[in-house]
Amino acid sequence: MLRPTTLLRAFAAPSRRILLPQAAALAPAQQQAEQPPPPPHPPPNTPSASPAELSPAEPSSETTQQPAPKQRLRPKIRTPLPGLPYHVSRTPYAELPVYELAKRGGNKKLTNVKKVEGDKAIFRAQLAEGLALAADDITLNTLTGHIVVPGFRRKEVVKWLEAKGF
Repeated sequence: MLRPTTLLRAFAAPSRRILLPQAAALAPAQQQAEQPPPPPHPPPNTPSASPAELSPAEPSSETTQQPAPKQRLRPKIRTPLPGLPYHVSRTPYAELPVYELAKRGGNKKLTNVKKVEGDKAIFRAQLAEGLALAADDITLNTLTGHIVVPGFRRKEVVKWLEAKGF
């Protein structure tokens, strides 16, 4: 007697023969691949030029120009103020690493600042001064290096960081 898993395998996966390419289906594709491409013809109203006259470094006026690849729009990034003992790096999408967290069922609201390098204690003190908070309210997670601000204050923190030049 067959086990149920064996029956399931027989019906779940297609046969290997179905997945193999058929010789009849490959024949027209192989014939097209074997034929050499037709030689390029010069335009009817232009005189033919020798290969020495046309250099590959000079683009001809008859070639079509390809459009430039699309580039992502990124916000204008300013250089941070010199002399700061800390630096806040941006994310790969050129955003500031400031995130809002809701804990304890949404009752505890926090703002988390990541990617702070340098003297995090001075960063914490200046951030508390900039947001008009007590320095003890802002906590520093020494294990992860994140700065935790109470409340949803992402807009205020981002505005403060942008004023500093980050």
